[in-house]
Amino acid sequence: MFEWIPITSSMMTAAGFDPGAETIYVRFTNGKEWWYSACPQQVWDEFTAPGQSQGKYFHSVLKFKPNGQYNA
Repeated sequence: MFEWIPITSSMMTAAGFDPGAETIYVRFTNGKEWWYSACPQQVWDEFTAPGQSQGKYFHSVLKFKPNGQYNA
């Protein structure tokens, strides 16, 4: 399981991480939620690092990971 945390981004409002499944979840400003797998702890730490642009990280790393729409 994971917990949503707020993200300050023009394209995302929140993100979460399930370390057991190595999956990052992203909630976009349009309300849709997607999962991105093959994301070990290091990827989550980089994505949420202070000063990191989550949008830039998303476009350079996350969007290339296996993914799908999340339907909780």
